[in-house]
Amino acid sequence: YYKTTSDNTMQVLEKEKASADEINEMRFTPPMIVQDEEVKADKPAGLSSGIQVSEWKADAAYLKELDKTTAAKYYEKYLSLKKDYRDQPSFYVDVARYLFQKNNKQLALQVLSNVTEMKLEDPELLRVVANQLIEFGETALAVEVFKEVLNIREEEPQSYRDLALAYNETGNYQQGVDLLYKVVLGNWEGRFYGIKSIALNEMNAIISAHPNGLNLSGIDKKLIRSMPLDVRIVICWSSNDSDIDLWVTDPAKEKCSYQNTSTGAGGKISN
Repeated sequence: YYKTTSDNTMQVLEKEKASADEINEMRFTPPMIVQDEEVKADKPAGLSSGIQVSEWKADAAYLKELDKTTAAKYYEKYLSLKKDYRDQPSFYVDVARYLFQKNNKQLALQVLSNVTEMKLEDPELLRVVANQLIEFGETALAVEVFKEVLNIREEEPQSYRDLALAYNETGNYQQGVDLLYKVVLGNWEGRFYGIKSIALNEMNAIISAHPNGLNLSGIDKKLIRSMPLDVRIVICWSSNDSDIDLWVTDPAKEKCSYQNTSTGAGGKISN
């Protein structure tokens, strides 16, 4: 099913087979990570699933200026442009991505680190840096940044979730599971309603992918459950008081949204 929440995290799930009674009975629907061959075996002949994401490309004046610059002059040009854009966080992120795409990872990381010069204890900016580090493949550095975010915003469940998923990227699956379970059991403010179901799905996804190397003795067995999924999408945003609508068009061209919360293909969205 598809699921959205009002706590800065939006979740989308598509479940292969489930009765209405089962869906109503379960508050959480943990996914199972399975091999492609297993998924294909359960699908009708001729059907396949997948997601293609078009790369977002910034169209900013400073990037056009960099395009006119030789690789040897990138840093010099960056310093020159920084005088006009030093207070614009997207400038650092855009330039870092540009440099990374130009195979200059070292300079990209240096530019990205300059984001923190703006507000050293701004968790939103730190999250931007950490997520970009993951995209650059620097997962260990991302973990350290997310740790700092958790120190600043320990009252927000997203801080634990972000760090947990970063741990998962580094192969520290136990730490990831433990932090996600903390989100599941936590007593959070009402505005974070729904985050528990998302964390439980992600915790079970890690457990399903690594069943033999984890200590699950401290986790309620009733909360450990595998469930194969075709599609699961989570959209996160970092600003409070945001209004974000999710629309999903399924293979039958039926749209699932807050106006049409269930589809014939088994899609489901909840506010």
